[in-house]
Amino acid sequence: MKKIILAVFVAVNFGFCADEYLEIDLDQALQSKFIKKVSPKLGVEFVWGEFDGEVFKRDNDVSKRSRKYREEFTGDMSEKIEFPKEVSCNFVLSSVMAHMAKLARKARANKVVNIRYNFAGKDYQNPSKFQCVCGNSVTAVSMRADFAK
Repeated sequence: MKKIILAVFVAVNFGFCADEYLEIDLDQALQSKFIKKVSPKLGVEFVWGEFDGEVFKRDNDVSKRSRKYREEFTGDMSEKIEFPKEVSCNFVLSSVMAHMAKLARKARANKVVNIRYNFAGKDYQNPSKFQCVCGNSVTAVSMRADFAK
């Protein structure tokens, strides 16, 4: 009986959790306070778009998820404030960029190139946008890129 109740609970709660795939303007994201904060610390160049040079380490994956900047409550907890989804996406992108840069530096690379986003096994590549997925409570960015010198 407990298994049936659990199965119904899971089906009801997760049945309504449709993920929303967003394509966010990259130029605006790169101007966000989150990315401006991490950019000086990256230590590698991110090449958004085509790269014709020599790549030495391919298909490096970084995925991050966060609940930050989705919603918060006022000081007296009387009102819930929801942030635009782009704010949360920009925050997660900054985290992904910082981690990808760390991997690139560890591999002695100077550039992160051929940047694409990968959800559910499907690559998305656009030099002017990035892909972000917003679920009921979590925002995710999954980046795949190559390293170059």
